[in-house]
Amino acid sequence: MVKDYFFDNTGKLDLQLNDNFEITTPATGVKYLVANTASVEAEIYAPEIDFYLEKTSDDNSAKNENISTLYNVRATAYDVAQDTDMTVTVGRKIIIVSNEEQHALQEDLKKHSMLSMALTPADLLALDGHIGNLSVTIAYGTKTDILETDQIIWFDAPAAAMKHSGIYDPLDSSVTAVFEAVTANIGKYHFRNSIKYSSALCLLHDKREDICGKCADICPTNGIRKRPNAKELKISDIDCIGCGKCVQNCPSGAIDYAPVTRASFKSICSHYAASVALIIPGTIDLLSWTAPLPPGVLPLLLDSVDFLDESHFMTLLQTTGKPVVLYSDTVSADLHAISALVNEVYRRKYNRQAIFICTTDDDLYSAFQNISPIPDSRYELDENELTKRDIFSSRLAYIVGESDLGTIKTDSHTHYGSVAINPESCTLCLSCADACPMGALTAHPEDNSLRLKSALCTHCGYCELTCPEQNCLKVIPHRLSLSPLTFLHALVAQDELYSCVRCGAGFAPAKSIEKIIRIMEPLFGAEATKVKTLRCCPDCKAIVMLEAQDM
Repeated sequence: MVKDYFFDNTGKLDLQLNDNFEITTPATGVKYLVANTASVEAEIYAPEIDFYLEKTSDDNSAKNENISTLYNVRATAYDVAQDTDMTVTVGRKIIIVSNEEQHALQEDLKKHSMLSMALTPADLLALDGHIGNLSVTIAYGTKTDILETDQIIWFDAPAAAMKHSGIYDPLDSSVTAVFEAVTANIGKYHFRNSIKYSSALCLLHDKREDICGKCADICPTNGIRKRPNAKELKISDIDCIGCGKCVQNCPSGAIDYAPVTRASFKSICSHYAASVALIIPGTIDLLSWTAPLPPGVLPLLLDSVDFLDESHFMTLLQTTGKPVVLYSDTVSADLHAISALVNEVYRRKYNRQAIFICTTDDDLYSAFQNISPIPDSRYELDENELTKRDIFSSRLAYIVGESDLGTIKTDSHTHYGSVAINPESCTLCLSCADACPMGALTAHPEDNSLRLKSALCTHCGYCELTCPEQNCLKVIPHRLSLSPLTFLHALVAQDELYSCVRCGAGFAPAKSIEKIIRIMEPLFGAEATKVKTLRCCPDCKAIVMLEAQDM
């Protein structure tokens, strides 16, 4: 039987693990899927397992179960992850950019069979590309030239230059460290994609107006950029550092985190159904951790916590029915805003705090005093094919139920709003519904109405820019109403159908036809046939015109 897991039980714990485990002594020539030690060959090294065993207050029975759970969490994440290994060839061409002579560095590069060229910052006019395929535009007398290179060593490089992979600044570390990094990159350079992108959900892609770009604005590298003069994004997997901030900031959910997609996260959450999840970023040194773990607390180690948004937290909270604890030495303003939003929802409904953000041991001790189950808060949702907005809306609708919990004022880090429509001004042209990228505004021909599901509104403003009427539609930003109507397609405008003067059939909103008549009738003047066609359905319009030709 092939063993998936290796467990190094050097502590001689009295544990009874199932047949999926090889314990203490690794099999010769076997590569395991998950191991709790870096000393054996495994796809995944899971340090949180030994961390849990060292810090937990669980009894042996719970330890047995939870060790298996932690291994299964890692296996689940591995099985359903959508990041893949990619490579690019990095050659031996190096450009050195400095205001000082760098003869020693050039000699060292030459000794390692690398071809180098020295430039000053004033020589450079433009820069593009990524490691293995960088290009610089330089001034060449009165002309310009483009140089191709594999990597660049740039002394005191500007921040914009450092967004490109393959550019190193010795002043950030040392010449020696940069030299080692540059030489190590030569050959096959491996990287993985960290994001999944859906242009169909993007609030920028192919839109008439530039209404979004939050992912590009927050990206610390060139992983995501707006294409110049185009309403679309340029994704560069090789430049992406996998921080996940674009996922967290995307209002629509067009960007997903490839190592832990939403579907993957939902599967991972199922393993924590009987536990309190303690979320820890992979940057934390677990060996320096001092706080003990109370019974029932199970670590969830993630490479980054900056991809987590309100839908992730709601999924975890409603799967476990217990609060979530997140420990990190640095917490972004976005993460604070997201946790504040969810916490306010839970405060209004359950009078409880749902998410505890901790940066110190004191924070942890305080959080661990308040992690008892939240009654009636568990909710199972089939998230298959649902977007970020759908997930959060559906889970929030369960919490609100038939109650009215008021309105939460949100901020620029969370993207919730609504739309106010003046039904007297609305002609039901439905251009707003056609424009709405999230389906918050929808047309309903069955009753000739326009409806709004404000839980899906990102307050992007595209509908307001599209509406042709005056004093008709206004976006209300930074608010989330916790009432049942928020989660329904509520009626916001409706009209009767205009009856065709020839056949009597209703064919279009009356206000819309009346507006067309007001505009066109003066232009047609005494041309009675044309005037009559304004009041006809499309079929009768053609008949009236043919009848006029036969007269």
